[in-house]
Amino acid sequence: MVGKGVRFGALALAAVALTIGMASCGGGDDEESLTKAQFVKRATLICNEGEREREEALSAATRRLEEGESKVTPELQEEAILQILTTYERMVDKLSELSLPEGDESKVEAMVESMEEAAKRVRANPQTAVGASTAFKEANELLDDYNLKTCQV
Repeated sequence: MVGKGVRFGALALAAVALTIGMASCGGGDDEESLTKAQFVKRATLICNEGEREREEALSAATRRLEEGESKVTPELQEEAILQILTTYERMVDKLSELSLPEGDESKVEAMVESMEEAAKRVRANPQTAVGASTAFKEANELLDDYNLKTCQV
């Protein structure tokens, strides 16, 4: 039987995880030029994979609570945030390897830069990802403008 403290802690970790989504887009060295539609399709696949990795990291943190942690401490929050952030950064790397869609190079580069900067801010101070985080606000807006809602935090 799972106690109220463990359930609450798991919910708190889930709330933290929701502030750290998996998203970004980038420009890379693929030889072929992509259309915007092709880029969005490939980016969405990468974001979906990143979301699965994020869920696995969240599940691992939740299991820790169920296995003996009685409450969510700042240290536990930070550890969970950094684990989830690592999966996010891997996704950003994969997206940055995609070819830039012709004519939209600057838009996609701005998305990548915004996501990288958000990740740097959160890595420097993981508690910025707790609660109503604005760390990824700018990147989310850029992703929304590019029809990459599945990649948003």
